[in-house]
Amino acid sequence: MVGFGRKKSKKIENNHSSKISNLKYLEQKALSLHKAGNTEDSKKLYILAINRNSVDPFIYSNLGNIYLSEGKIERAIYFYEKSIKLDKNRYEGYYNLAILYQQTNNLEKASISIQKAYELVNGNSVIAHALINIIGRTNGSGISIDKLNNLLNKILGEKEIDHNSLFIIINNINKEKVRRLLHQSDFSTDINHLISFMKDSVIINSLPKLIFKNAEWEKLLTRIRKEFCKTVSSESINNCKYPSSFLKALAQQCFLNEYIYCYTEDEEEMIDNLISSSKEKAINERVISLIACYYPLIKIINRIPSLLDYETEDNEFNNILNSQIKEPIKEYELSKKIEKFGDISDETSKIVQSQYESNPYPRWNYSVYDKKLEQTSYDLINNQIFPNRINYQKTKNTEILVAGCGTGYHLIQCQKYKGSNITGIDISLTSLSYAKRKLDELNISNIKLIQMDILNLHKLNKKYHIVECCGVLHHMEDLEKGLKSLIDITNEGGFIKLALYSELARKDIVKAKDIISSNNLSSNPEDIRYFRKMIFEDKFKEIKKLLQFQDFYSLSMCRDLCFHAMEHRFSISEIKNIINKFSLEFLGFSLPSELKAKYKEIYPNDRKMINLNNWEDFENKYPNIFISMYQFWVKRS
Repeated sequence: MVGFGRKKSKKIENNHSSKISNLKYLEQKALSLHKAGNTEDSKKLYILAINRNSVDPFIYSNLGNIYLSEGKIERAIYFYEKSIKLDKNRYEGYYNLAILYQQTNNLEKASISIQKAYELVNGNSVIAHALINIIGRTNGSGISIDKLNNLLNKILGEKEIDHNSLFIIINNINKEKVRRLLHQSDFSTDINHLISFMKDSVIINSLPKLIFKNAEWEKLLTRIRKEFCKTVSSESINNCKYPSSFLKALAQQCFLNEYIYCYTEDEEEMIDNLISSSKEKAINERVISLIACYYPLIKIINRIPSLLDYETEDNEFNNILNSQIKEPIKEYELSKKIEKFGDISDETSKIVQSQYESNPYPRWNYSVYDKKLEQTSYDLINNQIFPNRINYQKTKNTEILVAGCGTGYHLIQCQKYKGSNITGIDISLTSLSYAKRKLDELNISNIKLIQMDILNLHKLNKKYHIVECCGVLHHMEDLEKGLKSLIDITNEGGFIKLALYSELARKDIVKAKDIISSNNLSSNPEDIRYFRKMIFEDKFKEIKKLLQFQDFYSLSMCRDLCFHAMEHRFSISEIKNIINKFSLEFLGFSLPSELKAKYKEIYPNDRKMINLNNWEDFENKYPNIFISMYQFWVKRS
C-alpha cells in the first residue's frame, strides 16, 4: 500500500503553542519510526497524534497500513476513509481504499475509488492496472458507456501496462454488436452498421495493442479481412468504402496473433497479385496495409524493397512499418551481440530450441513496469506464498536468475525485486533478441542475457539468491536433471520458483494432442490453422473447450499449448516426491486470493497452506485451479 508522507520534517516554530508543537513532534516521530521499520512504536504514536486531533492525512493513512499488515482490514479501511476526508486530492488514499474494497468484495465502492484515483494522477501504471482489474470484475457496471469508452481510450494510451486485461471489458460492451454482424450473411445488407463498428475508437485503439482472444471476434475479424480483400481488389483502391484506420489496426492485430486466422485460396491469390503489382508501383498505403493483414511485411520485403526506405506522415502506417519491418531488423542486429555460453548438445534441447527460434514465446507489446512497484525479495515472495512467511535476511544485492526467460516478459516482472542484479538465460536466440529489444525500449540496464542450456548452468561458476524457472522444466527430457542444475547454482537457503503443468488440469490438452497425432498434423502454421478451423467448425467436438483457453488465439501460443515437441505433466503427489528427493522445503503455491480463501474454508488447520496432501485433495475437488500451471516456491536447504 502507498504510505508514509512528508519527505522532509518541518521545523517546529517557536511561537506555536506547546500542544501544537508536541503534536507536530508526535507526527514527525511516528513517521520517522515507521520509515525505519518500527511499526509497533510508530503505531502507538500515530494513535496518540490522532487522539490529539491530528489533521495530517498521512497519519491516518499510515496507521491504516499498519492495521492492514496485521490483517485488520476493517480498521485499515476506517483510517483510509478518514485520510480521504482530510485530503480529497490524494490519489494514494483512493487507491488504497480501492484495493481493500476489492479484497472485501465491495466492488461498487472499489470501482468508484479507483476511478477517482485515476482522475487525480497522470501516467501511473499501477493505478491504471488496478483500474483495469476492478472494472473488469464489475463489467463496467455503474459507469456510463461514454465514460467507460473515455476511460478505455485513456488506458490504451498508457505504455507501461499490460493491455491484454482490457479485452474482457471491450468484449462485454461490444459482444452484441459482434453477434449482430456475424448473423449477417452479407455485410451489404446493413453496411452502415459495419462502418459504424469500424469507426469505434476503442476497437481501433485496441486492435494494435492486445490480442482479441475470443472465437466470435476471430470469426468476425476474419470475415472483415476477407471483405477488405474483395473490396480493395475489385474496386478503385482509394474509393474503398471502409475506413482505412480500421484496416491498419487490423493489420497490427494480425501481426500480433502471428497470422493465425485462416484464409481461402482466393484471398491468397488476390494478395499475391497485390504484392506483385506493388513492386513496380508507388507505395499505396491502403494496399500495403491489406497485405500486412496476411503476411508480415518483413517476409515480403524482397518483393517490395521500396518499403525499406518508405517515409510517411501517417502515424498508423508508420506503426505498421515499425513493428513489421524495423523491429525485426533491429532484433536481427541485436542477436549478433547476445552472449552465448556453452553448446546446446542435448537432443531434446535442440528440438525445443528449434520451436522457439521459429515461434518465440510469448510475443508481447506492453507490460507493467513501474519503479514504485519495487519491493524486497522477501516481501515479494511472502506476497505469493501468503499466509506462509519467510524471515527477512538483509542482502546487499540480490542475484536473480530467470532460467528460460523467453522473450523477456518474465524479466520485466522480476524488476520488482529491489536492489537486484538479474541474469536471463534461454536456448532461443530469437527469443533473447526480442527480449533485448524490449529491455532497451524500457531503458532497463540491470539484466544480463545469455543464450545457453539449463543443463550447462554449472559452467557459469556463479550462485544466485533467487532462481525463477517457470514453464520450462516440463519441456526437458529429464526434469530432475534440469532441476538439479538449478539447485546447484542456488545459494544454500536460497529460493526457487517453479511452474509445472498439471496432469489433471490439462486433460483437454491431452485429448487435443491425441487428435493431432491421429490426424498426422505437424506444427507448421498451415496445420495449426487447419486444426483450429476444425474446432471452430465442430469437427473436433470433444476438445471444444480449447476455445476458452487464452493461449489458443496466437500462433506461437497455440503451438506451445497443443503442438509442443516435448511435454511432461505432473500430479501434486509427483511434485511432493521430487521436493522430498532433493531435500527442498515447500513454501507455498502462488494463487489468487479467492482460491486461497476457498482452501482455508476447507482446511482451516493448515494455517500456512503448505500441506501438499490437502492441496492434492483440493485439486481433485476443483480440477481447473492449476490450469495455468502449478506455480510454487521452494527453499534450498
